[in-house]
Amino acid sequence: MHAHKPCVYQLDQNYPRPPHGRTLFSFVFFSRPRCMGKTTLCSMLQELFAHGTQNFAGTAVFEHWPETKTYPVVRLSFLDIACPDATTFEAELCQELVAAYELAGFSSASDYEDIVSFSDLKRELDYLARGQQLVFLIDDCDYPLSAHLDDPQLFAALQSVMSEFYQWLNQQTYARFILVTGIMRYSEASMFWDSNLEDLSMNPMYADLLGYTKEEIEPWALS
Repeated sequence: MHAHKPCVYQLDQNYPRPPHGRTLFSFVFFSRPRCMGKTTLCSMLQELFAHGTQNFAGTAVFEHWPETKTYPVVRLSFLDIACPDATTFEAELCQELVAAYELAGFSSASDYEDIVSFSDLKRELDYLARGQQLVFLIDDCDYPLSAHLDDPQLFAALQSVMSEFYQWLNQQTYARFILVTGIMRYSEASMFWDSNLEDLSMNPMYADLLGYTKEEIEPWALS
């Protein structure tokens, strides 16, 4: 991460600092077109939250990362979830979530591999992770919807399942940090009703968080 770029997790010095050293935003949404670095951002944050800065020597984040603890990281990409119909989509979502919890260190999540109802699975996952602060990184959150704009009936069915998922995510008030990325503005996706989510997509502070700036490209182009 370049020194002048603010981390989506890191406070800028001009922003008011919340009490107890907590971050300004705990539930963040960030929208950009595809292939703009959202998945790379998720990978970086996964490594930082799960293992700390040990693999970031020589980068700006090595000096400025504020966490001294590590956390279980639940990472999910909706690009990996098949969605030919709502029933298949919900079952696949459950399987991907179980796998994500296993990778986060909850080995007994494998006991829930046969659950195909998200309403049933979310209760089990909440009980499994009780008392622990988790980090959630949700990538391409709106892919099932943007991929089916031409099928209003399927769009609505998928939206119903996804709304339940994001309502559950919104209830993870004990989570350390939640990042959701997508290509649509969250208000357009209509999945985050009654959410305390903070949309940073048009926040000037984070305009150059992803991609490359002119100043970064010019030295290489002219060399």
